[in-house]
Amino acid sequence: MKEIEIKAKIEEDLSNKIIENNGVFLREVFQEDIYFEHPCRDFKESDEALRLRKEGNNFILTFKGRREEGKIKKREEIEAKVEESIIEILERLGFKKVCIIRKKRKEFSLGNVKIFIDDVENLGKFIEIEGNEEEIFNIMKILGIKEYIKETYLELIMK
Repeated sequence: MKEIEIKAKIEEDLSNKIIENNGVFLREVFQEDIYFEHPCRDFKESDEALRLRKEGNNFILTFKGRREEGKIKKREEIEAKVEESIIEILERLGFKKVCIIRKKRKEFSLGNVKIFIDDVENLGKFIEIEGNEEEIFNIMKILGIKEYIKETYLELIMK
């Protein structure tokens, strides 16, 4: 599956603005993302990532591929539901935890687009908009977002 998104740092919570423009609030959740480094491959150099996301008692292992060139962030993403024991399996295979990112996330939908407002520990508030490129840029205009960043939360934290 291909992930297409933009991310922007925000100073104010845009929840009300999303809802005023026919957005639908879906849920609020706490997420803990554990990023791993490969024992033989430099993910930073290959522009890839291996992340284990914990939401309550649910765990999703995600491989993120190299980002494509362009104005907007596009990359392959493969996800699998797993059990917590995957941590021990990965560590026995030589993978090491690089970073843990914790965030409170509000999820919305607006048409075919997913919108997330994240309050990321030690980084601040961000908005992520996922969908097709045209829809993403339309929603950016509606919400008054003029600038966006291509860095991941991991890249921002590691700076």
